[in-house]
Amino acid sequence: MHQLVDPSTVLAAAAGLWALAIAWWTYVGSARKHNQDVYDGLQSVLRGLRSELDLMKYWSGSYSKGYTQKLKTEDSPPDWSYPTRLIWGFPYETVKSLPQSPYAFHMRELIDPFLKLSFSISKLLQYYAEYRHYVLGQPDLHHFFRLRKLSDAKAPLSPLQKEYADIVRDFNYRLHVHSIGGEDSTDDECLYRTHKRAFEALNAFERALPKPSLPRLFWLGHAFSVVLTLVGLYLIVQLVR
Repeated sequence: MHQLVDPSTVLAAAAGLWALAIAWWTYVGSARKHNQDVYDGLQSVLRGLRSELDLMKYWSGSYSKGYTQKLKTEDSPPDWSYPTRLIWGFPYETVKSLPQSPYAFHMRELIDPFLKLSFSISKLLQYYAEYRHYVLGQPDLHHFFRLRKLSDAKAPLSPLQKEYADIVRDFNYRLHVHSIGGEDSTDDECLYRTHKRAFEALNAFERALPKPSLPRLFWLGHAFSVVLTLVGLYLIVQLVR
């Protein structure tokens, strides 16, 4: 063979074939790394979502039946009439930023339920801010009820104090029964329902999430790269014979 073809041409041809094979395996390695990076990124976001949902269930009431619509305003718990009642904030940055996540395309099944959950949280916190603005806007009454809660003796309320306590109770009633809601809530966007739907969607997504792998068509590329390698080797063997 070396009498018919210049050896440098054979070497160049073999090198070209091997270069193609190497290029293919380099691409395969890059594709695998990309898939693994995406998978790891998804897992990180999913862990963040689950952590926030787990913490949030104590506010949403989804670990139980929530706040029933059958509860009447006048039957509200006594502490709902006290302006010192607080709702501690909770983190939901991962929930809120999910639509802007670099992995949003891969998690598109979660966008809608988590967007609705974020909206429910925003409504709850906005309403709570209005409530706090009202109760703190009347410092004398707020101070009176704070001392009253600590006192064993409960003197009758004046008309102004009773009106203030009733408004505070109504705020808390709407905050809990309407904004947070429960199993029998008529509001599909109450926190109880959007939180449960987000949890269900997250569980379904995690169950269906496949491990990172390459498409089956890549096996054709693998086979072709092996053929290229063998042909290059054959040329070298023929050259040295």
